[in-house]
Amino acid sequence: MHTATITGFGTTLLGISRMDEDAIATATAWLTALWLPIVPLKRYRVQFREDDRYTVLDEMPVDRGEVLRTYLFGWLVFPLPIVGPAVSQWLFDVNVPGPWWWTALWALVGLAALKGWHDLRRDPDSARDRSDATV
Repeated sequence: MHTATITGFGTTLLGISRMDEDAIATATAWLTALWLPIVPLKRYRVQFREDDRYTVLDEMPVDRGEVLRTYLFGWLVFPLPIVGPAVSQWLFDVNVPGPWWWTALWALVGLAALKGWHDLRRDPDSARDRSDATV
């Protein structure tokens, strides 16, 4: 399975589990748009290498709990600060202080945070660090 994204559109591995001492973990391949998880494709057992590449060892059933966590964080927790001010202005006619571009700037900062979350969710080194910390 080859994964690739261009400005957040494509396929990527998310929900990487804790790695064992051989750098083997499980991860779900996702179809993404603007770094948001759209559809889980397959779950794999993978071995990560030092160059941030991986080898698929075998295919597994998709983990519903991991899918739910990925959807919750990807669609609720991180987008909320991005769209919250604009939606509150539109729905409730709340006057957000400052010019309109302040909301746009806030949305860009939120989008950068979403990309950072996406990178963290797919980073094998962070999964390895979590594994070391919980021994």
